[in-house]
Order: sequence, then structure tokens, then C-alpha cells
Amino acid sequence: MDLSVGKTFRIAETQSVLFRTEFLNVANHPSFANPPAADVENPSSLAKINSTVGNPRLIQFSLKYSF
Repeated sequence: MDLSVGKTFRIAETQSVLFRTEFLNVANHPSFANPPAADVENPSSLAKINSTVGNPRLIQFSLKYSF
């Protein structure tokens, strides 16, 4: 789930500044990878998930000046 919040500030009639914040993976919920293929020589690793897929929470700020 991603979230974006922005606010426009008017400086003059034809000028403005836009401040924007974007949150990617706002819940920071992990997406687990598929378990590895069955390893006959090492049965203790059967169906163990050792990694996640995707990105952690990222936050991005931007400032835009329009004239």
C-alpha cells in the first residue's frame, strides 16, 4: 500500500510551490519468498522460508516550483 500527501503554497498569482511526500510500502508488511525446492540431503531445511521479496518502507520528499 502506497500513500502520497501534498500541499500547494501560492507565492504570487502565477507562482506556487508544491511540497509532496510519498510513502512506499507504508504498512511495512513483509512479503515472504517461496520456500526453496526440496533438498533430499538436508531435510531440516524443508519448507523453511529464509528471505523476503520486495522493498522495505521508502519515504520520498519533493519540492516543485512553478512559475
